[in-house]
Amino acid sequence: MYVAHPLPKTPLRCQPTPCTPADDDIYDVAVVGAGICGACLAYEASRTTLKTVVLERAVEVGMGTSRAMSGIIHSGIHTAQGTLKARFEQLGRERVVQLCKDLCVSVKQCGELVVARGETEEACLDEAARVCEDLGLEYHFWDAETVAREEPHLVGITRALKVPFTCVTNPFELVHALVNCAVENGVTLSCSTEVIGVNRVAGLYEIEVRYGTKTIVTTGYVYARTLVNAAGVQADTITDLARPVVAKLERVKIIKRRGQIFVLDKNLDGVTKHVIFTARAPVGTSGEIVSKGVLIVPTVDGTVLVGPTAEDVEEESLETVRESVPAVFTHIRELCPKITPGATICTFAGIRAVSSTGDFVLDSQDGFFQCAGIQSPGFTAAPALALHLLDEVRRYLQEAGITVGDNSAWKLRRLTTRLARVAPDKRARFIAEDVAFSKVLCGCEMVTAGDVENAITEGCRSLPGLKLRTRATAGRCQGGFCAEGLREFLAGRLGITPDSVAHLDPVRPLTIGPYPPESSEVRLYRPTQLTPQAVCLALLDNIIARSAYLRRRCAESFTFAQPFVGTTTVPPPPAVPYDLVIIGSGPAGVGAALAAIRANPASRVLIVTKDAHIGGILPVCIHSGYGLLRYGEELTGPEFAEMLEEELLQTDVCILANSFVYTTAHSKADGTFTVSALMRNVGQLHIRTRAVLTAQGCRERHRYNMSIFGTRAYGVMTAGAAQKLINVQGRMPGKRAVVVGSGDIGLIMARRFTLEGGQVVGVFEQGGLPSGLPRNTQACLIDFDIPLFLNETVVRVHGDDAVTSVDVAKVDPVTFEPRMDTVRNVECDCVLLAGGLLQQMALTVQLGCRGVNPSYRGPIVDSCRSAATDKLLYTAGNGLQVHDLADEAVVEGEIAGFAAICQLGLATEAVTKYPPIPLVSEGDLFQYILPASVSPPLMTRAKLLERALAGDHSAECSISFRVKRPIHNKVLRLYARRAGTCDVVAELVCQEIDELLPAEMGICRIPVVDLIDRVYNHCCRGRLELVLTIEDAPSRPDGAAAGLENLEVHQMRCLGCPNSCNMRVYTQNGRFVRAEGYTCRVGLAFGRGEIENPTRSFSTTIPVLGGEAARVPIKTLTPMPRRQILEAMALIRDSRPVEAPVRRGTVLFQIGGVRFVTCASVARASTKAM
Repeated sequence: MYVAHPLPKTPLRCQPTPCTPADDDIYDVAVVGAGICGACLAYEASRTTLKTVVLERAVEVGMGTSRAMSGIIHSGIHTAQGTLKARFEQLGRERVVQLCKDLCVSVKQCGELVVARGETEEACLDEAARVCEDLGLEYHFWDAETVAREEPHLVGITRALKVPFTCVTNPFELVHALVNCAVENGVTLSCSTEVIGVNRVAGLYEIEVRYGTKTIVTTGYVYARTLVNAAGVQADTITDLARPVVAKLERVKIIKRRGQIFVLDKNLDGVTKHVIFTARAPVGTSGEIVSKGVLIVPTVDGTVLVGPTAEDVEEESLETVRESVPAVFTHIRELCPKITPGATICTFAGIRAVSSTGDFVLDSQDGFFQCAGIQSPGFTAAPALALHLLDEVRRYLQEAGITVGDNSAWKLRRLTTRLARVAPDKRARFIAEDVAFSKVLCGCEMVTAGDVENAITEGCRSLPGLKLRTRATAGRCQGGFCAEGLREFLAGRLGITPDSVAHLDPVRPLTIGPYPPESSEVRLYRPTQLTPQAVCLALLDNIIARSAYLRRRCAESFTFAQPFVGTTTVPPPPAVPYDLVIIGSGPAGVGAALAAIRANPASRVLIVTKDAHIGGILPVCIHSGYGLLRYGEELTGPEFAEMLEEELLQTDVCILANSFVYTTAHSKADGTFTVSALMRNVGQLHIRTRAVLTAQGCRERHRYNMSIFGTRAYGVMTAGAAQKLINVQGRMPGKRAVVVGSGDIGLIMARRFTLEGGQVVGVFEQGGLPSGLPRNTQACLIDFDIPLFLNETVVRVHGDDAVTSVDVAKVDPVTFEPRMDTVRNVECDCVLLAGGLLQQMALTVQLGCRGVNPSYRGPIVDSCRSAATDKLLYTAGNGLQVHDLADEAVVEGEIAGFAAICQLGLATEAVTKYPPIPLVSEGDLFQYILPASVSPPLMTRAKLLERALAGDHSAECSISFRVKRPIHNKVLRLYARRAGTCDVVAELVCQEIDELLPAEMGICRIPVVDLIDRVYNHCCRGRLELVLTIEDAPSRPDGAAAGLENLEVHQMRCLGCPNSCNMRVYTQNGRFVRAEGYTCRVGLAFGRGEIENPTRSFSTTIPVLGGEAARVPIKTLTPMPRRQILEAMALIRDSRPVEAPVRRGTVLFQIGGVRFVTCASVARASTKAM
């Protein structure tokens, strides 16, 4: 089934007051709890004529223990024999595997490996083998050599026991599938329904329930002949409610045991093939054993789980705790050193319901059926427990004269399958059924709009529920790119506001609000099947080019996966239609395309981007700081993006918009690449090219990358996500913010948050220096009196549905570990994360790059930004290294794009190919240097010289570096020497460095012609290497000029341009005298202005009526006195929206004599459907 059909609506028969119910209002079975046990019972009951209702307090099923477990289907060898656990585990293990297969739930039989290190643990394996024989399980002993061959990442293993039966699945998926099938067959499901009372009236159970929200609570009464307690950690509460009216019902004591699990990145997929257990004392010989230990679990979705911990807690708290990190990883790293805490992309906690006896609690008293204490292996045992409970219920009702038969109309309802789980050659059928499967909403996990629509149709009502059903927001970025968009998507289907979705706690719906009860009336979704003609029109709409002819030519260059597209008049594509395909349309991607076309205007260049626009993240970045290097004026991000687009559309480059590249492949036979993309409203496209350049930018570190533990309350988001929320959607994430990390985006968002009327409590930086540029520290923090706390960080988040406060601790400056004895609490309602950026390089690695440099965490490249030696693979921009300025990313893209065309032989006649020269650094000042080697592009010296004289950066060799600590008054040298000697053969660069901070990227450029003339042509004998070093500069005389000795000196960073010169301004009696240290005429004016009347330029956004975008960015045309900015922002927030269309550069209004102009163009919203 490709598109889900709605579940039948069976309303809860709930009476407003206690009464004598009619026969139609009486249920045969009321099940409290829709976890794995309640779901299995509902499924089995649906196969009978029993009238069944499931009462679940959470907003969705499976939101308790069932969503926070490892998903192992156990073999049974780790369970104490002779217990109820062991009995039902053996009865259920085959059944649960069959249910997964029947219901289309992902399941993988990977087997388990119990490993031993040393004779003591090896003895435990012999005991485990005897258990296998008793249970009739297949098993094999592996010696150390076999373990090393089959599981090469495990170390120190002397012997192991393999049990092939063990499987892994997605536990939430199974709960979800079981309940949906039950509802399809007549079972009533009532979520957000909490049982608050139990009574006995005329042989019936009168169950008092409440449902609604904190502000709207409805109480009612449900009547049933039998009551099954499958409430998990709340089973003792339900028992206590029933004990006064059920004779002989014994009290149940449930111990809440929290288990924390760590989710590892998919790049560790395959680190182990099996579920890894460690050998220990035979189960049952000691009453102290509380869990199966810390495991390594390969999942069905490609991630790896490690854990869980076992900690008894008083409250039902799902907080994650810092103490679990050493508890888990110390043990795991002894087994598998490749697994480190740094590989964690997420951590979560679940509460296990442990009975005081340590075993399952099954009881039957007067129609009340107890199913409590169902901890591990409860998931494996659940199907057998459900059959046992169903037999008990049947027996009780038959004794009461009620006949229970089989449901002759029962039918199997399977789960819909996510597109990402389908083989690429079979995805066309999905897209043919519903074009929504061509719209990617979550790139990390390739979740489409069709997947999300199916999830909502099948019962999803929350963002956590969407994550569990589709894996949206579960990937590397943890929702940094997609969470807010998905929240709006979900709100649209549910008919509520995004804020209602955002503040919904799916586990405790009765403690939050507002979440209106009418949200259960989900808007019906109707799939769209496009005709071949509509697909072709959509294809043309998604191609951006300067002419209709280029768009048509581009449309004819792809191989389509959809069979129906072949019925159109599109001719077959040429063998290899493109010379260069660039993945990403940000600054580096556009720069690469422009340089490639300049190298040879006839070259065939294509840009593929997941966005609907050109510019990547630029249209969201409304602050200034762009364009000075390229266009000679300081621009905002949207202005820079539009100007790059205008420049690009003067060439023959075509851009595929709304196209998500999901895989790439390289053919060794002919050296070509195939780039496979999923285009919105079209489907899968396969693009062949001779060379590939990746420019996919970067992502932000999320809370798990920054070791921030605590609750999962709404309000913790990356600064980039907050930027999009405020600038694009016009919504504030809160009113009182804490910023973690002092990266540039964090500093900029601290200012934006303040400008929009919020309060920033502080910026907390774990290091001893700000990690953002000095100009941003001045303009964003100091200008607005926002406090900066160095050597401090956030360690814990508090709050259930929304953030209420955070714990902050001082950081040891040597170990960078938080000092937990210094923790203090800070009240806030949102946390913005600015802990740095991580390169998006999965496709580069997939294509086989040289490797990854651990210093800058990007691909290893040469000076042409070539990432491989055996293929034409290039990379540039923030996907290679994180740049301070977008202009520098454009330059790096130009270098790579130009080199790619030269390497293809399209830029010039045949030339000599020069061998690469290694680039090394000397001294301990460098964090890193890039590239790893230098080699000129394949172009004649004459043409390179011509480009260099024209100021073309693509004819330069650009060396990037960062320093470990601040440096002052130094000299940067680049020279060539004979390898292994001190024999300097050419001095290439010698430039002074007045000041350089670790937050600033240093760049050293040398014309390629100089390399050829001074190194290759004159020093060709023997092996050479280029050396980059930082040395002390010659001592300078005291800079104080005559007559300045008695003046007051002000040290400041110039904010007049991105150069951010470190200036000294001299004053006397508060009046400006002179300035030093500036490198352009803007600096002098800035220094004078800072003393006499500080002014600043700033930008914001305002609403647009009837436009393709909801808001348009605006900026001051001239600087405004700093003291007037907040007053001006208050007036702007109260101003009326503008009407579309809007053109860039339009003056909208004037405040205090300063004109405000638009920074982007907004067209009128299109009326055509698509």
